[in-house]
Amino acid sequence: MRRIRPGMTLAEVEALLGGPATKTIDWQAEGGPLAEMGIRLQRHWQAAGAAVDVQFTADRHVAAAAGGRRSWPGPLTRLYSWLD
Repeated sequence: MRRIRPGMTLAEVEALLGGPATKTIDWQAEGGPLAEMGIRLQRHWQAAGAAVDVQFTADRHVAAAAGGRRSWPGPLTRLYSWLD
């Protein structure tokens, strides 16, 4: 996620993240403030404890990206979840 930069193309982001997004929102169709700010698409990637959301302009260049890794529960938390 840290390697994604504004201005990158959708193809460059897909290459970094290992393929196409798992979810896409078309803000132009949905309307609202993001569409008014020039954000056309928001794409979501998720895999093995990490998630990334990337917003793209109408010409499919990165406007912004956010995400990160989920923290994994410790051994005691996992034990308690098995006992419930």
